[in-house]
Amino acid sequence: MLHPSQKQIPLRNGKVFGDGRLLTCVPLISKDLASLCADARESCLESPDILEWRSDYFAEIANPEAMAKAAEALRAEVGDVPILFTPRSPEEGGAAPLEPAVKRAVIEAVAAGGCIDLVDLEMRYEDAYIEEVREILHAHGVKLVLSYHDFKGMPDQETVCGKLRRAEALGADINKLALMPQNYHDVAVFCQTICEAKQDWMKNPVIGSLMGDVGAVTRFGGGSLGTDMCFVSVTGISGPGQMHIRDYRILNALIDGE
Repeated sequence: MLHPSQKQIPLRNGKVFGDGRLLTCVPLISKDLASLCADARESCLESPDILEWRSDYFAEIANPEAMAKAAEALRAEVGDVPILFTPRSPEEGGAAPLEPAVKRAVIEAVAAGGCIDLVDLEMRYEDAYIEEVREILHAHGVKLVLSYHDFKGMPDQETVCGKLRRAEALGADINKLALMPQNYHDVAVFCQTICEAKQDWMKNPVIGSLMGDVGAVTRFGGGSLGTDMCFVSVTGISGPGQMHIRDYRILNALIDGE
């Protein structure tokens, strides 16, 4: 066990987010209900720890009632595998433009059904909006992942720590950073920053991933570098640098000496 978080989050399948073991999360980027269920079945054959429903790819994303029904169908398909619900807008690297009020309504409808476990929300929103969504989620027993993405570059250490501190101040259950390193020095500094934050002040578990070819090392060596979850692919890729779950497991077995 490496770098456990001060706060740890039990999941419905018995896994624990933040206990020092690196969890795998497989994204589903399906456009309709039939493909969502088919992709989920195929993904579950690889035994991921978590599934991410990238709902911004789903055709009915703006319809709260339809999304709640789709969440029920997805839960029936995947059993006790935890579901991370992520409705990302184009400004956040996502596929579907959603007004904040519509996004909140969709999140509330899906959370109320008891079929999802976590929701990823970008930190670009005002504090009041984030706090409102957090209260909706917590009322239904759903955890909040507050995330910050930079697809163009690598912020300095002060900015990285500032994003992590803001996530915790706003009541996130899990902090998330996804950044685009320009060189391997960026990778080293990022990993040092995450590990020092975990050791010195950060309470929450953290998803810390660096994108692209330069950042690939953080996707298979993440557990030893301080992060608690890694995105890996089965039926589709939701971000640059994701590797197939089987390749990920081979590399991690080599790192762990298995």
